[in-house]
Amino acid sequence: MPRIFLHYQQQELTKFIEKSIALSQLYASRSYDFDSEFTTHLSGVERYFQQVGSTSERIEVDRLKLYINTAQKGINPTTLEKVKINRRENIWIASYHCLSQSSQILQEALDIINQKLNEARISIEQIILTVLQNNMLDDNQLSAYHGIEKSQQLWSELCKNDQISLLDKKLKMTITPQDIYILIDQTISKLNTEYNGKAI
Repeated sequence: MPRIFLHYQQQELTKFIEKSIALSQLYASRSYDFDSEFTTHLSGVERYFQQVGSTSERIEVDRLKLYINTAQKGINPTTLEKVKINRRENIWIASYHCLSQSSQILQEALDIINQKLNEARISIEQIILTVLQNNMLDDNQLSAYHGIEKSQQLWSELCKNDQISLLDKKLKMTITPQDIYILIDQTISKLNTEYNGKAI
């Protein structure tokens, strides 16, 4: 299964977390829209984890869907006993549990992605700064490499250096080439901003 670049995963997880926050507000107001929107949300989260190959997270979300489905059938999902009174309250309690757990799963997944990208960003910034310090490129040449395609061209040129090529292989163990090009473009934009700021 081909790896999906981490910036996409970061974007999708952020959207799901934002939706979780909105769902929390619906839950707090006991909105009638909560049930259908939460069911749709969990299905979307499950599909996402399946798409990116996160099997354990997908199974956990599927378990939460089963948990809330059990409550909706009038059964206490914890004790598996038939609920004779306060069936709606049983669903609200189960919904709170599932919303809380799914939010935690999403946040932990996003934290892992952010950590990988931050570590890669630091490595790439160090590489670019070393290239500038060693006069392999000057500021004007570097600023010309703007955009993802240009960043890819730059990285291909830099990887002709044995040491950078080795670092490239190390980076690709945790992130995809597309992630590398995005981080390079962000690094160049950051350096250009800092350079222009000093020039002013």
